[in-house]
Amino acid sequence: MYKLAIFIIIVLICIWVYSHDSFTEDYLYGYWYAEDDEFTEKAGINSISLFIGEPTGFPKTSRDAQIILDNEITDGLRIEYWRPHVGRAYQMHAKVEFDSHQLWPEYVTIKVDVIRGRMTIKGREDGLVYARLYKHNEITDLTSAK
Repeated sequence: MYKLAIFIIIVLICIWVYSHDSFTEDYLYGYWYAEDDEFTEKAGINSISLFIGEPTGFPKTSRDAQIILDNEITDGLRIEYWRPHVGRAYQMHAKVEFDSHQLWPEYVTIKVDVIRGRMTIKGREDGLVYARLYKHNEITDLTSAK
């Protein structure tokens, strides 16, 4: 009986971890933006738009994305990362490959704050912030096939 109780507890914990991880992983999909805020002012740009697509692969995940800077510079990119462990801030170390011009370093850290709807992208080596973006749920909902 004791072993069965421990088994059930472990199964319930695994289900909770998977559902929590899935929610945050699903949250990455969509439209992220920054315009006319402190970050864009310091960076010398007016706006950043980033659309992150659906994930493929598990546990190593890839996502296609599209970035627009100041409504002029557009580039496609691929983000690859291992899904982070649950229980700490949703932060991942990712490899970023741009189609044309490498706007950020190849290796970045992406931290997602679901409560604030904010994503911060920093260089792993230099620690510089390359983007501080906010989730735009209305536009994401319009683009979602779900």
